[in-house]
Amino acid sequence: SDIDYGDTCAILWTSGTTGKSKGVMQSHNAWIRAIVQGCSPQYKTQEGDIIYCVLPLFNSAAWITSILRALIEGIPCVIEEKFSVTRFLARVKQFGATQTFAVGAMGVFLMNTPQQDDDAETPLRVAQIVPLPPELWPKFEQRFGLRLLRTGLGQSECLLVLTQLEDREDVPVYALGFPRPDTDIRLFDDNGIEVADGEVGEICIKPLAPHVLFNGYFDNPEATAGAYRGEWYMTGDVGRKDPATGAFFFVDRKKDALRFAGRNISTLEVESVVRRHPAVQDVAAFGIASEEVESEHELKINIILREGHSPSYEDICTFINDNAPHYFVPRYMEFVDALPYTPTNKVQKFKLREAGVSDACWDIKQSSFKVAR
Repeated sequence: SDIDYGDTCAILWTSGTTGKSKGVMQSHNAWIRAIVQGCSPQYKTQEGDIIYCVLPLFNSAAWITSILRALIEGIPCVIEEKFSVTRFLARVKQFGATQTFAVGAMGVFLMNTPQQDDDAETPLRVAQIVPLPPELWPKFEQRFGLRLLRTGLGQSECLLVLTQLEDREDVPVYALGFPRPDTDIRLFDDNGIEVADGEVGEICIKPLAPHVLFNGYFDNPEATAGAYRGEWYMTGDVGRKDPATGAFFFVDRKKDALRFAGRNISTLEVESVVRRHPAVQDVAAFGIASEEVESEHELKINIILREGHSPSYEDICTFINDNAPHYFVPRYMEFVDALPYTPTNKVQKFKLREAGVSDACWDIKQSSFKVAR
């Protein structure tokens, strides 16, 4: 055959979370290795299983965790036109679906729906939701009567590179897991210096075998070159490595993390705290360039409130101050009707950063609120 393992077999477009979508050229070999890992023993597939796919088909995970896995394991796969939070459980029951895969935002949306007495009365047996905030894991499993599978790290550019293929009591279920044998994964700071275990750095990947990573961005050599530092592909994800177990953990997207008062702040951790407030339906935390220190940012959070709730900005700040480090209290806050989402239900924070501070925005420096330190 004239086809080589390294030849491009598909071009999938990124979801546009951080900017304009790019066409990711993926090789036959990259797909084969990802599909083998995607058929995880965690699913414990059995006769009668049906996969429910709610991801758009330009998303690699839709193919790896659902469509191609269904073909290999010989079970049906229901491909939904788009995810609907209000119809999700009804459609699961309609099709008799027992397995599903979703992105973290979808899991949060489901948890935000009004709880019903029969939420757990579905055929759904297992679900993999990446990344779901750690505090939601036990609540999600209990409410919907299923088992959540351990997560991992994958992108269109590198597909699956960190996985948990076995249950280990010393590694939390929400950890990204461990590198595959064909990759070297390390954490680096902004200067390209490797950080110590336990410290936060960008997750970078060096392939140890041919055709593990993508073949470049379609018709965009500049972006391809910019994705690498030497031999290392820079994922744009920030993580840390547990010194005791060697497991990797996700911290934030690099473009979403911010630096304030000399501290690196994970916007995901801020959102995790704010989301626990009973009046909050959804939240996005992001940085606004500081007018005082060029290299730092001011924290802003946009909040969608639950119907029937009307807390003050000070109420939200008090809750954050009582339940998190004082530097999680934002400089700016705004109650909004909606957030900009990608087709995979990820918040497009670059649009929020571009919008900046509006006239309707609350500013802690213009208020009487005092942060308790």
